[in-house]
Amino acid sequence: MKKSFKIIAIVIPALAIGVIVAYNFLYKDYPYYKTVKAVRVTGFTKDKIKVSANVVCYNPNKLGCRLTSCDFDIFANGVKVSDVKQNIGTNVAPISEFVIPLKISFSPKKIFKPIELLGAAINGLKSKSLKLRYLGTVNVGLAGTEIPIEVDYSESIPLKVK
Repeated sequence: MKKSFKIIAIVIPALAIGVIVAYNFLYKDYPYYKTVKAVRVTGFTKDKIKVSANVVCYNPNKLGCRLTSCDFDIFANGVKVSDVKQNIGTNVAPISEFVIPLKISFSPKKIFKPIELLGAAINGLKSKSLKLRYLGTVNVGLAGTEIPIEVDYSESIPLKVK
């Protein structure tokens, strides 16, 4: 009995110390949001504006993680024009960037007044710009826990198809 108690008294603290050391060695920091790149208008008609963007995040850990989902509200000129909800389930390599592509489409009637759209038929809205805001979260699974990465990005882009 005394022998098993001594073994337990040695093994449990050794395991606890091992877990603490491994945690500090492997998890330097949680994954985080870096930027949004390549925001551009990919299509523009009188009925639909298409926009694409890439949300870039970084995993600084020596272990990979799993990109599980994302949930974004997209605003154009201060008006909510779309929401994006994706269940992803992609593995992310250790110490690496990962990119979440977002593509949306919305009616120009949501952000421009009818008189502006009438003028667009004559002159085009090519001189106009869109102030886009991406607001939401990217969810990453790391060591059995779900980590939400907050994203809040704004940019004005010309209303030209690229």
